[in-house]
This record gives sequence, C-alpha cells and structure tokens, in this order.
Amino acid sequence: MSNAEAIQKLQHASEYIFAAHIAGGSKRRRRAELWRAMAMLHECRNRVEVDARCNGAVLSQRGSILHPALVCRPMA
Repeated sequence: MSNAEAIQKLQHASEYIFAAHIAGGSKRRRRAELWRAMAMLHECRNRVEVDARCNGAVLSQRGSILHPALVCRPMA
C-alpha cells in the first residue's frame, strides 16, 4: 500500500465514521460501519509505522553499503 492509498483509506474511514454518527439507520449497521472504519484506520496506522521504520533504517545507513536485512520491501 502506497502513502497515497493509505491517505485515501483514511479519508474513507473518516467518511464512514461521519456517516455512522450523522446518518440514521439501525444500531447494528452503524456499529458495523464504525468497526469497518476502525479497521481501516488501524491498517493505515500500521502501514505508516512500518514505512517510517523502513525509511529510518535506510536513511541511517545512507552512504554505506546496506545490509539486506535493513532494506524493507513493499508489503503486498
């Protein structure tokens, strides 16, 4: 997931949260929408944390030969 995709998912999650609080509907549906939004936020937060760790490891080794274990590969 790229940063742009993570941002897009965060926007969708915020829309779900807004809809769950503003729009009516059954309590069960609102709860399901809220859980879906929370799952998206959790996924994006984890992805951003992984990217930050990977970028930090690569930047701290700039100018030297990178050990293969330090190079983070994109997650599918």
